[in-house]
Amino acid sequence: MKDVYMSKLDERINNRKNKKINKYKKLRNFKILSVIFMINITIGCIFFTDYNMNKMLNRESTINKGIEFIQKNINCIEKVLRNIDLNIKI
Repeated sequence: MKDVYMSKLDERINNRKNKKINKYKKLRNFKILSVIFMINITIGCIFFTDYNMNKMLNRESTINKGIEFIQKNINCIEKVLRNIDLNIKI
């Protein structure tokens, strides 16, 4: 008889633990999804604001300026690497 009661008690304890674990998993997933959603909204707001501000002021987009700056830096690095290769070959 004791074994039957103990097994039922163990089942109840395990069920409670599983419910808590599932609850925390769902909560964690909800938090992760909410953070991703907030990041997407933030990025959208940044692009929307940048586009509209530059449209009103008739200026080039700040984001486009940043991309051009990065491209110039990449081109400079490529030139330096080519010069290093030429120096090694000579």
